[in-house]
Amino acid sequence: MMLNFFPVRKFKRNGIYVVFAGVLTLAVLAAYLEFRATNEWSASDVSMNRETLTLFKAAARSAIMEDLNEGKDTWTLKNIQQPWRIESRTTVKKLAVSPSWTNYGLRIFGYIHPYADGDFVFAVASDDNSEFWLSDDEDPDHLKLRAYVGKTGREWTAPGEYGKYGSQISDLIP
Repeated sequence: MMLNFFPVRKFKRNGIYVVFAGVLTLAVLAAYLEFRATNEWSASDVSMNRETLTLFKAAARSAIMEDLNEGKDTWTLKNIQQPWRIESRTTVKKLAVSPSWTNYGLRIFGYIHPYADGDFVFAVASDDNSEFWLSDDEDPDHLKLRAYVGKTGREWTAPGEYGKYGSQISDLIP
């Protein structure tokens, strides 16, 4: 009576599909258990909030201010929170950005994870002033000015021109 209920003929005809579904189910179950056992999906013992996790992506974040008045000093580091009328936010995949706008400000920020050990040198080039700040650790209070173009507001360099001012190239950073 039980054999009449169980569709033996269908299993004989479609047996390869049944075997494939069983193997696939076992593979997915094994992968799930492996991830759970190694705890890959959960956060590590370091406490991070959602904003911190987004900083570790493979792109730097940027904030853009448009229609800045020439001569008006709106980009000082003395008061970093000042009128940041941010028009848009985006991410950049490389730090060489050359938009064709006028009267704008661009701030790029994020983490740099070197792929090799050793000493590093950073250089900046910009149309009008720019600064490169870097911390030895993850604490923003430890930021140091490493390289810059100009202090008076009238200095500029062409894209890729790193030898115009001595301040454009940083010292060796271990």
